[in-house]
Amino acid sequence: MKARLIAALLVLFALTPALASAQSPSVQWNRWDAQITVPASGDQMQIAETQEVNITGGTVSHGTRSWTSPVQVQNVYLIVGNDSTPQQLTPADGNQPNTYSVAQSSDGTTLDYALPTPQNAGNTYVVQINYTT
Repeated sequence: MKARLIAALLVLFALTPALASAQSPSVQWNRWDAQITVPASGDQMQIAETQEVNITGGTVSHGTRSWTSPVQVQNVYLIVGNDSTPQQLTPADGNQPNTYSVAQSSDGTTLDYALPTPQNAGNTYVVQINYTT
């Protein structure tokens, strides 16, 4: 009986770190800017949106941006870690590192992107999304 209790406690304590690390990540935006260019014809706006994301807890490997109206995403760039050079992501499924995907629906547009490497609490990354609407 005592051996079973000790075994149960060991299993419980062995699983505790795994349960704690399975928490959702938390982030805050240090900045969220948009540079908007409206052509003389006024038919479509060109937008360069820049977000600086600070990871305050957990690990982040993907990001999502949604719009309630249709937009045409032209390209997505990331600056991650100590690198100051923006890296252009490749259109694909958005689940592989350095890729993004765009989905259009009656509810609007959703962009999913994958960071080149997972980023932990204390790290920041910058994403620039160029699109027209």
